[in-house]
Amino acid sequence: MVFTTFCQKFNWAYFDGYELEQWRQFGFGFSLVLLNKYGNLNRKTSFYAEKYYTALPDLLDFNPITKELKNSAYNCYCYRTFERGLLYFGFVTYERELAFDSNYVMKTKLFDAFISVKCKKAKPIKQFYFLS
Repeated sequence: MVFTTFCQKFNWAYFDGYELEQWRQFGFGFSLVLLNKYGNLNRKTSFYAEKYYTALPDLLDFNPITKELKNSAYNCYCYRTFERGLLYFGFVTYERELAFDSNYVMKTKLFDAFISVKCKKAKPIKQFYFLS
């Protein structure tokens, strides 16, 4: 119940000084899927940020998108998701360095015990019918 409330109702921006609300926990479930799939190895947090924003590119819909703005969005995602989110619940180990792209994260046994990710395979479409 506490974790669900944290993910769905609590505004993660309360934990930091990032101004833009669109860097919120939108698509948090996708972050859990990524961590479930890739979290057995200690990986850079930027690995997850890249996959997150590749899947949800509209969250980077700034005009113009600059390298600094993109890096800030990636940093905010990782900070809110891993350091100020999943780490508090004991779901990840987190190694923080001064440089953003040097931070590492890995899921814990508690993550696997508490979070179950089941992906359904899509059924192939064999034939299309068009109505005229």
